[in-house]
Amino acid sequence: GLVILDEVHRMPEDREGDTEIIGKIEVLVKEKMQAYGIKVLTLTGTHYRGDGKAPFGVRSPDIEWTCQDLVMEGHLPGLYGCAVPMETDGLVSTRKGSDILRLKFTDEGHKKYLNAVSDIIEQVINRVRQLPYSILLVLSNAFRNRKRVLLIQLTLVLAGIVFMMVLGVNDATSYTFGDKLTSIHNYQVNLQFEEMVRSQRLQKLALTDPQAAAVESWLVASGKARPVEQEEGEVTDARIRMFGLPTDSQLYNPELRVGRWLSPNDKLSIVITERLAQQKGWGVGDRITLTDAKGHEDDWQVVGITYDPLANTAVFAPLSSLQRELGAVGMANTLWVQTRDQSAGAQQATVLSLTNIFESRNFDVAPSGTFGYNTITETVEQTQGGYSLIFQLLAIMAVIIALVGGVGLSGVLTLNVLERRREIGVMRSIGASSWRVIRLSIGEGVMLGWMSWLIALPLSIPAAYLLATYGLSFALNQQLAYRFSPEGALIWLVIITLLAVLASTFPARSAARVSVRDSLNYS
Repeated sequence: GLVILDEVHRMPEDREGDTEIIGKIEVLVKEKMQAYGIKVLTLTGTHYRGDGKAPFGVRSPDIEWTCQDLVMEGHLPGLYGCAVPMETDGLVSTRKGSDILRLKFTDEGHKKYLNAVSDIIEQVINRVRQLPYSILLVLSNAFRNRKRVLLIQLTLVLAGIVFMMVLGVNDATSYTFGDKLTSIHNYQVNLQFEEMVRSQRLQKLALTDPQAAAVESWLVASGKARPVEQEEGEVTDARIRMFGLPTDSQLYNPELRVGRWLSPNDKLSIVITERLAQQKGWGVGDRITLTDAKGHEDDWQVVGITYDPLANTAVFAPLSSLQRELGAVGMANTLWVQTRDQSAGAQQATVLSLTNIFESRNFDVAPSGTFGYNTITETVEQTQGGYSLIFQLLAIMAVIIALVGGVGLSGVLTLNVLERRREIGVMRSIGASSWRVIRLSIGEGVMLGWMSWLIALPLSIPAAYLLATYGLSFALNQQLAYRFSPEGALIWLVIITLLAVLASTFPARSAARVSVRDSLNYS
C-alpha cells in the first residue's frame, strides 16, 4: 500500500479540477518519501550521507544510482522497486521491482488506505530500528547459511511435532477416560451377578447400605447385530453388548451425536454407539436385527447415535423392552450405585459391603464388574494405564530426535563461529568482552530453537488430533475425545530452550577464546 507518484503524473489532462490537489499531494509526498526512503535504505543495510552523491552500498552500480535518484525525488514505489534487487543481490531489475509493487492512485478511498498502510509501515520500521544491536546481530548471524538452518530446523521441528503430539494424545487419553467418562457414567460402583435376579429386590437390598445414594439395576447381555436386509447371520456380524436401562436413568448421561435418546413410549427402539455406527455404516432410521446368546432374534430401529468411551460397540434399549424380548421380565443382572463418599477408598469399601449383603442372601456376585472392574476409579486408572506403553515409546522417539537435533545445532553453531573468526576478532579488538561474545553465540542457538518451536506448535495440533481420533481408533479400536492442552507446548518450549543452551555452550566457549591476533591471521 504505497503512494505512486508516477501514477499521479499519468492521470488524464482533462481533469483540471484535480490539478491543484494533485500538485499539493505531490509536494507533500515527495518530502515525506525522501526522508522515508533514507530510512528504508538504512534499514536494508545501505548508507546515505545526505549529499546526493554518496553511494548506497548496493552491489550493482545501476541500481545504486537509480535508488539515489529515487530518494532525492521522493519516489517511494521505485524505492521499494530497488529494494527488491537489494534483497536478491541484483538479480531482479529496479523497473521490475517497481512494477511488482505498483498501485493505482485513483480515488479518495485509495488515498485513505494508502495513508493508513504507510503509517503502519512507518511504525513497524521505527520499532525494528529500536531493537538492540545485539539482537539484530544475532538474527543476522543465525541465518548466515540458510541451508544449514533449514536442515537443523527440519530436525528440531520434527522432534517438536512428535513430542507435543505425544503429550497431546496423552492429554486426550486423560480427558477421555477422566472427565469425559465420569460425566457419562455417573456412578461409582458396579456389581455383576452370575444369574438373573429380581430388579426390585436388588435395588431394595442395595439401599440398605448407608453409602448407597442412588441405585439402578440394568439388564446386560451379549449378542450380535446385522442389517435387517441380511437374512442369515454371518461371521462378519458385529459383536455387541446390549444394555437395557431405565429411559430416565440418572446414572447414565448419554452424549448424543445424532438423533435422540430413548423415551418411555419406545418399544423396539435402540441407540447405538458412534464407533459401531462408523464400523458398520449404520445411521438413524436404519433397522437392525439383534441376536442374543440363545439365538433369539428381533428387529430394532436406530433412533440415536451416542458417544461412549467405555462401550465402543454397545446398543442401548429401554429396560422393559429388552426384558420382554429376552424373556426376563422384571429381571436384571447388574447393579449400578452412586455413593455418597466418592473417594477411591470409599468405593472399595462399598463394593465389599454390598458383596457381603448379597452373598448373605445367596446371590452369586461376579468377581468383576461389567467393564472388568467394580469401581469407576479402577476403570479409569486401568484404562489410562493401557496406553502408557505406547506414549512412553513415542516419547523416547521424540527425545532421540531432539538429541540428534541438539548435536546438529551444536555443529551448525560451531561452523558459524569458524566462519566468523575475523568478525569476532574485530569485536574483541574494539572492546567486546568474552561474556558478550558468549551471549551472542548462545542467543543464536536459542533463537533457532524458539523458531522451531513456533513452527512445530501449529503443526502438532492437527497431528495429535488425527492420531487421537483416527490412528488409535484404527489400531486399538478405541475412539478418544481430543482436547488441546497447552501443557505439552510449554514443556517442549522449556526442553528446546535448555537443549539450545546446552548445544550452544561449546561453540560459545570456542568463540570466547578467539584472540584478536589469531582471528586476524585466520584465513
